[in-house]
Amino acid sequence: MITPNKLYNGEVEIMFNDEGHKYYMDNEKLIGVTTVLSCINKPALVPWASNMCADYVKDHLKPGIPMDEVEIKTMLDVARKAHTQRKVDAGNVGSLAHDWIDGYIKGENPEMPFNEDLKKSVNKFLKWQEDYKVKFLLSEQVVYSKKHNFCGTLDFIAKIGDDLVLLDFKTSSGIWPEYWLQVFAYWLARTEEFPEENYKSVGVLRIGRVGEIEFVKKDIKDNLYLKDGFLAALSLYHTLENMKKESGRY
Repeated sequence: MITPNKLYNGEVEIMFNDEGHKYYMDNEKLIGVTTVLSCINKPALVPWASNMCADYVKDHLKPGIPMDEVEIKTMLDVARKAHTQRKVDAGNVGSLAHDWIDGYIKGENPEMPFNEDLKKSVNKFLKWQEDYKVKFLLSEQVVYSKKHNFCGTLDFIAKIGDDLVLLDFKTSSGIWPEYWLQVFAYWLARTEEFPEENYKSVGVLRIGRVGEIEFVKKDIKDNLYLKDGFLAALSLYHTLENMKKESGRY
């Protein structure tokens, strides 16, 4: 589905295609925040994928039980892709949890999920909102920086106490460094369009699948280097894309 988004008092129209999560302006594809950050190395992913492969082999290779060459090859072929299935399973829960929370914030009164993992995520979110007395103001807002020509979709804007906070929602196993570059990119674009919005901090809310919840805020004034970090990643992304074009690999 393609959704139009009017920004900057209607001066800018961003078309969002949810198939492939792509943004367009005047039929030209725009660079999204997550695409920019894809050029950054994510060292935690390598051992995680290796562990998924090792766990699959451990579960399917039993002492004293012989396997022929076809069975061994089949097991190893599946083991190589074990991390992709785990990612799909976790991603489905995370995506559905995000959809439920978005509907809840918009006042759509979604029904409590039946899936136990999904229900746990929703309940953790509701408890966090109650504990922190969070008042949500906006969700799923497309943002665009005219100055730097990138866009994205921020998750939430909320009042926590007296502070206006821009929030990102994650269902990962940890809060990774690139998350902060992402949320500072959203803050940069949002405040370019709405300079009167006085954000004291940005935050990441992580709701895991095994009972944990983690909420971290970072003061904007003390962490502006994270904005610079995102802009450095944006510059690197453009450099790599130009190198691909020059080499004919684009």
